Amino acid sequence: IWTTREEVEQHFRAYLRNPSEQVLIVAGPKGTGKSTAALHAVRDVRGTAYVSLSGEDKLSKQVLVAVGMPFIERHTEISRPALARMCKAAALLGRRWFGDKTWLPTLLVEIDQTVQPGYIKDAVATLKYLAHDARACRAILVLSDGNAVLELSPDPDRRNHLWMGDFSETEARARMDAAEVLVGKDNLREA
Repeated sequence: IWTTREEVEQHFRAYLRNPSEQVLIVAGPKGTGKSTAALHAVRDVRGTAYVSLSGEDKLSKQVLVAVGMPFIERHTEISRPALARMCKAAALLGRRWFGDKTWLPTLLVEIDQTVQPGYIKDAVATLKYLAHDARACRAILVLSDGNAVLELSPDPDRRNHLWMGDFSETEARARMDAAEVLVGKDNLREA
């Protein structure tokens, strides 16, 4: 269920509109709509690969699966520079196809709460390398657990934060209306 959150939408639009060299990290308490907001934001963005990490998944291998190259991941561990070269090759093709000299592929990565801290650090480092150091893609990282923010290294020049807190009363009512879970006072019966 999508509930409009104007401030959140503006943040995503600004990030996706500008050729950013930072990773957009979306964090907040469980159930605040982080994943839904991110998926909604990229729904019309051409060249977006969605990757969901859980357990002991390695980001580089899951990116290959997401872009339709799972046969490579079975045989080798792909390095960050090799992954950057693949993203840059996709960027060159996309720029020609879309006629946009600033176009970059977008990686939307969701890390669920079962991922161990070491894997979170590796995924964040890989995304920072791809988006900032190699300038090979845009990267959006959704941390399913607000506590995962503690695993991030302090380098604000390579990341942009979007904290999604609890819904306002208006947002919560809109969400519950959409889910048809609100009971109007006209429908209440006295006990």
